Amino acid sequence: MKEKEEKIVFIAHPIKGDVLGNSSKVLEICKKIHSDKIIPFAPYLVLLSYLNDDDPMERELGIAASLKAFYRGYIDELWLYGDCISAGMKKEILLALDLGIPIIPKTPETKIGLAEIVETLNTANEESASDDRLAEATNGKLHWNDPGMTDLEEGWEDFPIGTFVEVRTDDNIWRAGMVVETWEENDRGIEVRCNDKWHDNLEFYGGHGASVMVYMNTRRGILSNIRKL
Repeated sequence: MKEKEEKIVFIAHPIKGDVLGNSSKVLEICKKIHSDKIIPFAPYLVLLSYLNDDDPMERELGIAASLKAFYRGYIDELWLYGDCISAGMKKEILLALDLGIPIIPKTPETKIGLAEIVETLNTANEESASDDRLAEATNGKLHWNDPGMTDLEEGWEDFPIGTFVEVRTDDNIWRAGMVVETWEENDRGIEVRCNDKWHDNLEFYGGHGASVMVYMNTRRGILSNIRKL
């Protein structure tokens, strides 16, 4: 097979914490590596011009939009930059691994971080079914590898507005609350107003908000993070 004359590389770099500064670094990287053989691709730079990276739902919406390029087959390689592997970068890495897209760490820190992620995945694959997040969330009724679990944007319909639920928050704690928005209302996911305040973003339901992404998420990804009370 004839080798492609050029390749599209997704530029992964930490953004959160210093959006303007990190965006500038990404632009510098793109300018440096762009050639007739390498086409850098960083769609999140456009998304950041109208999405608020400090809003959890808008941040997840932006990440999901960037990941769509992986699903569509636009990406030839994933290149890792920066002094750490951010949460968004980890999602890109996991998807690239799942889709068989080559991952190239470009800094010592990302090389170490990638090795740690791969090692964790290998360990997780060896763990018993008792450590299955989906089985844990559903009391053993569903399991990670059950048929239909990789279907995209399915399973959220069981949680209409007003449903009392528990939602797994970013700190891996189950918190009780009530569904206040669904994918039908915001085109992104399920929003829950938790009974207790657990974060400092007062614009997100006074610090009580939690979200489960539906857009470009799998059935198992959704059902692993929300359950009815």
